Amino acid sequence: LKQANENFVEYIIDQLNIKEDSFVLDQGCGMGMYTVQISKRTGCRFIGTDIDSAYLEKARKTAEEQGVGDKGRFINAGWAEMPEEIKKETFTHIVTLGALFYGHPIMGAILRDIAACSNSSTQIFLQDFA
Repeated sequence: LKQANENFVEYIIDQLNIKEDSFVLDQGCGMGMYTVQISKRTGCRFIGTDIDSAYLEKARKTAEEQGVGDKGRFINAGWAEMPEEIKKETFTHIVTLGALFYGHPIMGAILRDIAACSNSSTQIFLQDFA
């Protein structure tokens, strides 16, 4: 399973061309497993969001342990409404890796929020299980 996750991170980095000057939003980041590994391998900046405070604490700890704690931050936020502090940013990449199914009832609002912090060159990767 570890190798599969590592391969998936490499796939995302390669497909989206994430580089050191990238700024990645990971919506529904959970414990930050993908967020941290993407930043560690590329040096990119990031913001990860999740609704679970315990997951976010683990994500922060993992980021520090992996040497990327200074590259970004983790914010408590759910799907219902993206915080203004995120909407004011413009991300080069937005990823949602497996958590999107929680937002199906409000998909229109989620996509409007994604558009609010994107521009015409933002790369978006949405993975859904439904």
